[in-house]
Amino acid sequence: MSKPVKAAVFSAGSWGTAFGMVLADAGCEVTLWGRRAEVVEAINSSRTNPDYFPGVELPANLRATTDAAEAAADADFTVLSVPSQTLRANLADWAPCWRPTRSSSRS
Repeated sequence: MSKPVKAAVFSAGSWGTAFGMVLADAGCEVTLWGRRAEVVEAINSSRTNPDYFPGVELPANLRATTDAAEAAADADFTVLSVPSQTLRANLADWAPCWRPTRSSSRS
């Protein structure tokens, strides 16, 4: 049996949560990164995101954290779903969290 694909979704807002749900429904182990501890706690404790999807139960294979390094750890791929106004600053903060990869394409 193969191991599940691990996905990191950097946002626990409406778009990040929705995309995380799609990935989880497809069989991925999903970790959302959220900046607001109360949203992250609600996702992990009640399996809901009351601010963006009240009453919607989140998949068991979706969890959340406020720690970017934890979210990125061992992820097979990462989805960025933060507002464009904060993307540059967020990427500067998150850069140490991602491991370098090598491309197999050749020019």
